[in-house]
Amino acid sequence: MLCCNSDSEALEDRRSDAAPGNCSLVNMSHLGWSGAGQYEMLAQMVQGNIDYFKDVETETGGKILAHLNCMEELLHDIEELVRPILSSAHLFDLDSETRANGFRSIVTVATRFVGLTVKLCRGLQLKRGSPFFRGDSFVKELDVHVNIMRGIKAGLSILGVMLEHTENGSLFVDENLTFSDLFEKFDSFNPTSFYGRCMGFYYCDAIRRTLRKGHAVLSAYRDHYYQTGSGFGSTTTLLWRVGKYSMDTELRAKQMVEMRRNVHTDFLKAMWSLNEQAFLKKVNKFISASVQVACDVVIPLEQLKLPKTREPSVLVEIPVPSSHGPAAPIRCRLISSSVRDGMQSLLPSNLVNSSTVLPASHGLVLHFHGGGFIAQSAESHEIYLNDWARQVHAPILSVDYSLAPERPYPRALEEVAFVYAWALNNCHKLGTHTPLVCSCGTNLCYASRAKLAAYMYSAL
Repeated sequence: MLCCNSDSEALEDRRSDAAPGNCSLVNMSHLGWSGAGQYEMLAQMVQGNIDYFKDVETETGGKILAHLNCMEELLHDIEELVRPILSSAHLFDLDSETRANGFRSIVTVATRFVGLTVKLCRGLQLKRGSPFFRGDSFVKELDVHVNIMRGIKAGLSILGVMLEHTENGSLFVDENLTFSDLFEKFDSFNPTSFYGRCMGFYYCDAIRRTLRKGHAVLSAYRDHYYQTGSGFGSTTTLLWRVGKYSMDTELRAKQMVEMRRNVHTDFLKAMWSLNEQAFLKKVNKFISASVQVACDVVIPLEQLKLPKTREPSVLVEIPVPSSHGPAAPIRCRLISSSVRDGMQSLLPSNLVNSSTVLPASHGLVLHFHGGGFIAQSAESHEIYLNDWARQVHAPILSVDYSLAPERPYPRALEEVAFVYAWALNNCHKLGTHTPLVCSCGTNLCYASRAKLAAYMYSAL
C-alpha cells in the first residue's frame, strides 16, 4: 500500500487545551506532520480515562484500567518510533512533488489507527458515568485496540531497523540485515485482532465491507473443506457457515489467522480451483462476452530456434520442457473476436467455412493464468479474456501450463518459455503477421522473458 503525505481528517471535537511544552508530539509539528494532533488528543483522553477508572473498584473497571495503562505505554513507544521514520521519510520520495513511499504509508496507517482509538476513548469518556454503561463491551474493544497497537509497534520497530540499513533514496536494505531476526518481532503479538473488529481500518468503509464478506466466505470454505474433505458438499451447510462467520467477528478472525499460519497446498488448490467446477464454467460462458474463436491449440514438441540478440545470424535452440516428467505437447486456448487470416489451420473446418475471415492482426497477446502454479486453467479465465479479445482486436493465446505438485516448478516456466518461442516462430498461424507479442501474467511473464533472454544472449 502506498499513501501520500496528505493531511489526516480533523476530528470534530478537537480539544484546544495546549499540551505541555516538552511534549514531543507537539515538537514534531516542525516536520510537517499533521497527525501529531491526534496523538496528543489520544494521550489526553487516555490519561483522563485512567484518572477516572483509578477510583472504580470493580472487576470490569480494573480490566479497563489495565488496558488503558497498556495503551498509554504503547502510544508513547509508537510515537518514539514514528519520529525518526518521519524525519527521514522524505529521503525516499520519488521527487519533491511526489511525497509518497512505504515509510510514509506505515506512518499513515499508524496515525489512522490512532484516530480510530480516539473515537473509542471518546465514547468511553462519554458513557463511563451512565447507569447503562456496558463495561464488558469496552473491555473487548480496548483489548482489540491494544493488541493492534502492539502489532503497529512491532511493524514500526522493523521499519526503524530497516532505516538504519538503507542508503539515502534506496528502498532496499543492505546485505548485513537478516530478515529472520526482523520477523521474530512479529511472534511477540497475536495478529488475530487485525482480522477482527478493526479489520482493514486503513481502508474506506466500502472496501472494509467487501473484505469482511470475503473473509467470511474464506473462513466458511476452510471450515467446510476440512470437515467434509472436499470443496463442495451440502450447499445448505456451506451457506449456514458463511452466515455464522459473517456474524461472529472473533470466530472469523481466529479462522483467518489459522488459515494464514497453517495453510496446506491441497486446501489452496481446492479453493483456487472453485471456478473450475463444471457449473461455474457454464455460468462464465453465459455471462462473458461472445467471441467467434475460443478453441484448444496444442503446441507440438518440435525443434525451435531463435536468433541471438547480439548475433542475429546465429540461431539458439530452445529446449523442450522436460523437468519433473517426460516431455508432452502443451495445451493452449486461442481466443479471438473474429477469425483472422492464417489461423484457419488451427480451427475446426465448420468454423472457418461459416465465418468471415479478417486480415491478420498487428499483434498477439500471450496470457499466463494465475493460481500460484498449483491451480486453475486457461479455460476458467475466459470470463475476462473474451472481453479483452473484443477490446484489443488481437488474438489471445492463453497457456494451459502444467501444475504442481504433479509437475513442480520450473516445469511451468519451461512450458511458457517454449510457447513464447513457438509463437514468435509461428505468429502467422495465430492470425497475426508480426512477431509483436504483448505478454501478461506477472511472475511467469517476467521469468519467461528472463529465461529467453538468457538463451538469446548466450549460446547453449
